[in-house]
Amino acid sequence: MTEIERYGEALQGQLVSSEPDVDSWVHVLAPVGDLAAKIAGTDFVPKDFRGKPAAVAGAILFGRELGLPPMTTLKNTYVVHGTPDLSAEAQRALVLAAGHEIEFEEVTATRCKMRGRRAGSEVWTQAQYTMDEAKQSGDFTKNGNYKTRPQEMLIARCTSRLCSMIFPDVTGGFSSAVNVPLVQGDDESTAAAEPATVTVRQEPKKAPARRKAKAEPKPEPVAQPEPPQESSAPPLPGETGYEELGDDKAIEAPEEDDTKPTRKMLTALHAALNSAGLSDRADKLRFCSDVVGREVTSSTDLTRTEVGDCLDTLSAAPAEDEIVDGELVD
Repeated sequence: MTEIERYGEALQGQLVSSEPDVDSWVHVLAPVGDLAAKIAGTDFVPKDFRGKPAAVAGAILFGRELGLPPMTTLKNTYVVHGTPDLSAEAQRALVLAAGHEIEFEEVTATRCKMRGRRAGSEVWTQAQYTMDEAKQSGDFTKNGNYKTRPQEMLIARCTSRLCSMIFPDVTGGFSSAVNVPLVQGDDESTAAAEPATVTVRQEPKKAPARRKAKAEPKPEPVAQPEPPQESSAPPLPGETGYEELGDDKAIEAPEEDDTKPTRKMLTALHAALNSAGLSDRADKLRFCSDVVGREVTSSTDLTRTEVGDCLDTLSAAPAEDEIVDGELVD
């Protein structure tokens, strides 16, 4: 058994991790560096990484976060303008392995159209990349493959565009809301990964649930509607007994003030005046002034006793047809 084979067995449950762990690289850094130093000069490493153990180790750690084994990562990782990226084939493979869907709609030498949708979704998202875009961006002149292999280049750019639109968690190594492993290992690999992830990630999720369960039994207080206040406010416009004798200001009659008339008394007075044929404001004021023996400019000027006197006078008055111009006939 070679040292490379022993490395593979030792990290079988660590390099392909089903649970996101931002610190998981710490305990594999030394073995990864040892592996990178041994294979950096071989033909199994792409020429961009060949002879560069540090770059090889970085690529392996990069692929590990995506759920890819070391050699597969090296084969499908490229550095474009100083940024590592996966090949289009690897991106589509990760998306399909995660249960999502990708379909080709049109592939020609001038345009590539694709569509994709996430697992469980009914909505398809379309993406395309054309040769005109490649020319406008300058990629056509920088990369000769657009002339010799136009379809492959358009597919690669279209794949990258679609994945960045709806599958960034898969191709970018981000954890999704539901932690579904992209690569399923055997029982031994799963058992090896459990001690590093289960104890750390399950405890924070349970604690909020307990606190929430304690808070749920306390119902929110329900605001009770305030009862209508009929004892102090005058009738509104359109209601029987609406104030017509004076201005429109509200009557405030505190219970402790026995001199002010109540709302019911004013309502009865208005009704009696209307029944007596005194519908004009001036006639009503003149009638009340004659009864109380002083000038009345508003019903708010009357006291309870004066309102009672007006009501008594109206009840003893003759019928409406005996009233002429608001004056009682002797």
